[in-house]
Amino acid sequence: MKKLRKTFFPLLTGAALSLTGVLSVHAQESLTEEFTLEEITVTAEKREVNVQKTAMEITAVSGADIDNKSITDVAKVLDGLAGVKVMGGAQGSKIFIRGIGSSLDTNSASPSVALQKDNVYLGQSEAVASTLYDIDRVEVLYGPQGTMYGKNAAGGQVNVITKNPTDRFESSANLSIGDYNLANWNAALNVPFSSKWAARVAVDRQKHDAYVSDGSGTANKLATRVKVSYKPTDRLSVLLTSEFSWDKSWAMSTVPAPGSAGNMSTDNFVVPDVNGDGVADDFLDADLNTTDDLDEDGYPDGDGIKDIQQTGWVLAYGADAWTTDEWHVPSKSDYRYQIHSLQIDWDMGWSKLTLIPTLNKNYREMYSNFITGIAEGTGNISNAAAWRETQWSGEARLSSTADSPVIWTLGAFWYKSNNKEANQIYTDLMDSALDTWENGSGSGVAAAAFRGVGGSLSALQGPPPTASVDPYASDNALTANYRTPQDSMAAFGQLTYPVTDRFRLTGGLRWNNDNNNMKYRIIIMDVTTTGKYSELYDKTTAVEDANATGGVRHTYDTGIKTYTVDASPLTYTGGFEFDLGQDKMLYGSVKTGYKNGGLNLQSTVPPLPYDPEELIAYSLGSKNRFMNNQLQVNIEAYYYDYKGYQVQVMTEVWDPLTESMGRANMVVNADKGTNSGLDINADWMITFNDKLSASLAYMKTEFGELILPGGNIGGSSEYDLTGTDLPKAPHWSGTLGYEHTFMLNNGGSVTPSLQTKISSGYWSTHEKYLAGAWQGHYRTSDFYLTYMFPNGNYSATIWGKNLENTAVTDYVFPMYRMQISEPRTTGITFSARF
Repeated sequence: MKKLRKTFFPLLTGAALSLTGVLSVHAQESLTEEFTLEEITVTAEKREVNVQKTAMEITAVSGADIDNKSITDVAKVLDGLAGVKVMGGAQGSKIFIRGIGSSLDTNSASPSVALQKDNVYLGQSEAVASTLYDIDRVEVLYGPQGTMYGKNAAGGQVNVITKNPTDRFESSANLSIGDYNLANWNAALNVPFSSKWAARVAVDRQKHDAYVSDGSGTANKLATRVKVSYKPTDRLSVLLTSEFSWDKSWAMSTVPAPGSAGNMSTDNFVVPDVNGDGVADDFLDADLNTTDDLDEDGYPDGDGIKDIQQTGWVLAYGADAWTTDEWHVPSKSDYRYQIHSLQIDWDMGWSKLTLIPTLNKNYREMYSNFITGIAEGTGNISNAAAWRETQWSGEARLSSTADSPVIWTLGAFWYKSNNKEANQIYTDLMDSALDTWENGSGSGVAAAAFRGVGGSLSALQGPPPTASVDPYASDNALTANYRTPQDSMAAFGQLTYPVTDRFRLTGGLRWNNDNNNMKYRIIIMDVTTTGKYSELYDKTTAVEDANATGGVRHTYDTGIKTYTVDASPLTYTGGFEFDLGQDKMLYGSVKTGYKNGGLNLQSTVPPLPYDPEELIAYSLGSKNRFMNNQLQVNIEAYYYDYKGYQVQVMTEVWDPLTESMGRANMVVNADKGTNSGLDINADWMITFNDKLSASLAYMKTEFGELILPGGNIGGSSEYDLTGTDLPKAPHWSGTLGYEHTFMLNNGGSVTPSLQTKISSGYWSTHEKYLAGAWQGHYRTSDFYLTYMFPNGNYSATIWGKNLENTAVTDYVFPMYRMQISEPRTTGITFSARF
């Protein structure tokens, strides 16, 4: 694999230079033909409109660009945009737009930037890495979208739109091969059965070897999509979409952050038996010597200090950024998704009716230990967690017709989600508790999630191997979380009214009602009149028990209870549009958005809630085309007021049920903060064959009042975030791209293009005291060389990505661990269209 990586890139570069030299002899540029920038249609406001006529900042990436540049997932699309960052993590990737995003595990908290695919909301962070194939476009909407899209779009919205069936027979295929044994392919077939019926089928397969030395960072994905359209009349259309995907990739492991040697203060390490001889061993140190209790001179001293605490995460001298230590082995994952939607559009003459019911089912399982690896003596990875989610949603809306001078939309939305650990308790808690403690863990009972006194059995993935809590002892409590359903409904409307031919006003309002629930149960097997729970004695049930005093014990059982956090916020938008000329528009807006609150499931039973995030955004922008539509310049300035920014911290929690303190990962809210900035985007068709693209984003963000508690796993004291930058918020970032097309005598063409993204430094996490948390300024560049065959049906693109081989920090963990971006990759993509 390494040999392939070392040889493929020089060959690619040589081929590119040679081909460019040949082309310089045969190239001819067309200087007389008329040429303009492409017109792009988007559905950001749930109607088809030219992106230059939409009064907000939008970036649209076409499916052709995604194919030609071998872009395989949403995260890679977003990473190429100024002002947008993607945060990696143990549970997938999270999107940040203009500094607004969330680092929280989406199994317990919502994202701050919403992601939709074909009108189906995808709330789980793993979906950001889902495959892209047979794509029409990806739309990125900047700023809060609370009126049209509702909750969890406080920072923005990302819409993935796949290709629909057409009335033409057509097919396409793409094949990419490259280093790391890359072998990606996808194919699509469109079949019109009649004037009313058509179907489109697409399949995608992605596979490559590991990017990290331990064997992690692989791709092993398979996905398929079927779309069927039915158009019985010119006014009525029905579109059915079903998509299935499987992802068994090994997520990129963590790599060492500097400074671990001598600073591993925990005593929890148990050195594993590496060679299997029954004696605990350390791995080799940088000099290829074993490191069993060495003193400062390198001689055995028997000081009793585990060598991992002295050496830290030892790496061989000269290791690159993607080399990790032997203590960390690859994580394993298993993600399965089903996405189903039905869209009905009916043109009733005076308005258009749209109905969209959807169903999203997914299963997510990961075995990993990103922080300590196998240094706890297990010899394998742990922390297995499996989640199942079933999500239903429905939207109904009426909208104005295309020729209406007043543009309006009126709709309603409904959402229901049931997200639960796949191996949480399914049988009755009382029956499982009795069986576990009477017969032991080998009795074959259904897996359960128990919490004992002080949370000592918190969230076990099955019955405990030994009974550390005796449910029969007086006043000991058992609790369990059953599941965490979410419900939401909304009504919304937006109207744009033309005051004059050039001046328009827009107003919109959305009412939301959101519920976060947790179903739980509390059981106290033996309540006494003088014990801790004596006040519950009158609510108990007498149970015959030969082992109890007097042959009777009194049991308290709440049954299954539901704890609900209910919120009904109003979000709104107001703005103006003024046409400065035929292709020039000035606009301004005030928009609000929010991310819903939730429940801290790892804290107490009942759980402790946290508040929603709320954001109000003021923006002023201008969209312009000059020089006969050959130059486009868009500018937007913005200012955000937000409150309730959610972060996750390890902190002390008081459990009123057990009357004890415990530690838990808790989501807490920051006070009011601000965010301001300026975005500039430009595209210039210099000639028929030359195009220049550039963007620049400036942002200044500030945390509201928030002090992180001390004593967490990172080993810090209290840390004051107040007034500091938000994570993933560089003050400056920008992109620059240039392409030139050489027209050949045979009718074909060759187009070399170069794209660069530059970013100033920023914090990769809110836990800024962690080693490696600061990501310094960096640059990454991609190069493409595309040959288009004369008939236009075939093309081949040689590409190299991250040419600088820059390792960008995606996320940092305690214990001197971090996740980084992909290394340099090179390859070639063949495409065919019929």
